Amino acid sequence: MSRADESRAGSIATAIILSPAIAAVTVALRVYTRRVLVGVQFFEDYCIVGAMVFSITMSAFMGTSVIYGFGRHIETVSSAELVGQAKVAIGGIVFYILTHMALKLSILLQYVRISVMPFEKRLCYALIAILITQSLTVVGIHLGLCMPFHALWTPNVKGAVCLDRMTVYYAQLGITIAMDVLVLVAPLFILRHLSLPWIQKFLILIVLSFGGMACIISVLRLLTVVASTQSKDSTYDKVGSALYGVIEPNLGIFCACIVTLRPLFNRVAPELSQRLSLTDNNNNNNNNNHAGRENGADTTTGPSPASRRRALFAALRPSQADKSFIMLSSDLSSAASARASVGGDKSGTVEGSIAPVAPEPCRLGGQESALPSRRGSQ
Repeated sequence: MSRADESRAGSIATAIILSPAIAAVTVALRVYTRRVLVGVQFFEDYCIVGAMVFSITMSAFMGTSVIYGFGRHIETVSSAELVGQAKVAIGGIVFYILTHMALKLSILLQYVRISVMPFEKRLCYALIAILITQSLTVVGIHLGLCMPFHALWTPNVKGAVCLDRMTVYYAQLGITIAMDVLVLVAPLFILRHLSLPWIQKFLILIVLSFGGMACIISVLRLLTVVASTQSKDSTYDKVGSALYGVIEPNLGIFCACIVTLRPLFNRVAPELSQRLSLTDNNNNNNNNNHAGRENGADTTTGPSPASRRRALFAALRPSQADKSFIMLSSDLSSAASARASVGGDKSGTVEGSIAPVAPEPCRLGGQESALPSRRGSQ
């Protein structure tokens, strides 16, 4: 295949269709679970729906960039197509940042609800304030990279002043990695004293895995951005960074939604859910018996009749168990109630990556333009 026929448009199309589709399914299941099965919704549910809308919009911008030659070798892309790529990239970057802001806001708001100690709540509110301020600031910087505004895609505008684009991108990536680490570490303070069944611990690990995966993907994206800035074929070589940019937020949306689906799982597979619940109860009883033996208590008689009746009632009526496990956060709040009473408190993921990646700036007559360099075609 000749370079003129070579294109990475297929990879881009696969990413922008499959990633949002999978994430959208989990969002729809989350909304159904909360509205229909549970009948309770929280503000973080609206945030995750907003993140999904922003993600779909971002994917639409990336698909439009393919029409303008993104994914082809630069010598096959016309000047008019390069201008089109520069315009579309602005929208893609803005909606990428908004997607991450809404996603992380949803996660942090859930942390607020499961927090018990005042310090933990203050920590979450501080992270929310930092997240919103940082995201809106980065959006403003990207929209004001060049003055006048049309100098972002128009070369040789007289009197135009532009910031160094790559400096902004690197700063943006660094801030994103820092926020991912903070979102990953915050639950360790919140959950450090909670004793939960293994199934709840597994769900918590899924939540925490988003932060870990986001950090890894952010670092990988940083490496691809650094490599692509040295490329002479920017419209072709920057596709890898753009793919990371579209997969990462949709993966985060998937992880943030999957942990809220336990009531749906109880409804679809009640027998398996009962077995898991009974296993958790047996583990808890064994732990309690072991603790009683250590304290010299008589545990040979097993659980009391009242305890057995309550366990049987919960097993026979899974719909009521669903109400007891409305969501992961309510599980955690219930498990932490003892710690709350002792403490005297009764209260209850580059945002900036480039998606699509903006074409590499070139300098024309001492001014910066959004058009990619054509060094490869010379």
